[in-house]
Amino acid sequence: MTVLNATIPNMLMQAITNLEHARGTLNQINVFPVPDGDTGTNMYLTLNSCKELINSHTKTAASSISDIADNIFLNSKGNSGVILSSFLHGCLVSLEHTPTDSPSIWINCFQTGYAKAYASIGEPREGTMLSVMKGISNFSNYDHPDTMKLNTFWEQVTQAAWNETEKTADGLPELQAAEVIDSGAAGLTIVLYSFAASYNEDSQNIMMSDFMPWLENYVGRFNQPSLNNYLKLHQTETWGQCCQMLITKESASTKEQIGEAMGMFPGTSSLVISETDSVCKIHFHSSEPEPIFSRLQDSFEVLNYSQENMDDQVNNHFASNITIASVYLLFLTLSMAWI
Repeated sequence: MTVLNATIPNMLMQAITNLEHARGTLNQINVFPVPDGDTGTNMYLTLNSCKELINSHTKTAASSISDIADNIFLNSKGNSGVILSSFLHGCLVSLEHTPTDSPSIWINCFQTGYAKAYASIGEPREGTMLSVMKGISNFSNYDHPDTMKLNTFWEQVTQAAWNETEKTADGLPELQAAEVIDSGAAGLTIVLYSFAASYNEDSQNIMMSDFMPWLENYVGRFNQPSLNNYLKLHQTETWGQCCQMLITKESASTKEQIGEAMGMFPGTSSLVISETDSVCKIHFHSSEPEPIFSRLQDSFEVLNYSQENMDDQVNNHFASNITIASVYLLFLTLSMAWI
């Protein structure tokens, strides 16, 4: 077992701290794939699940990178959390026996993570966190990565991530209607700023002083009426259940087998099937998940499964955004009166 690179725990712990700070803002602008206001929370809980393992590592020095990666993967939550965990699992496992002392190594690890995340998604969509993954994986986005110093490299990583996040405002029609950027892309960018802080001392300050105010500006701009009109025209009246399952690889040797079983239920959406050496994780949305659970339990060894009612979450999120918009408008009115 390769002992965990000392930099990795610091990077992840900083990401946990920053996501905890930003999760409320990320939740408020959450539109895609479901406007249920939980993207920030899911990304935070996904990473926070490894906190105890990291702390135990500092005492015993017994954890490996793959231990951390597997822990994040197993405990990932929601669409955004499962996709983030797939990306990080690909990245971290690729670093298991590799020093993290050159930009080229990091770009290669980003490419591995992006490929794993992309392959896990039933219907990959640009204009999401996938666009951020793709952007930071592109060698052409960096100036001489073979000779670049790591602090300069991470400065360019975060700039590329921010640029891709900003572009999402012009991507998916749901985001255009709400006049926001993709919260998953923004959350991944925060994770990357957190990682960069281990190599570039200015990164954390830039995130807090520049990126977070820019992100928070979208909370006030959130166009709820426009989003409502779009959803009435293009979405069903109900959102159904957000479901997750964990299946052993012994019972399903490949995720394609699970995909074939899921193909019997065309009413599912937001399907993500990702895998490690030992388990497959499934995330999907369905208005009638019980037949799917039964079918998969009959065919495979299911370790656990869960479901959450998205209709309640969407209604609560809409009510919250209306309140926030009212407060923002009151603030603007008082500011104009003061002027």
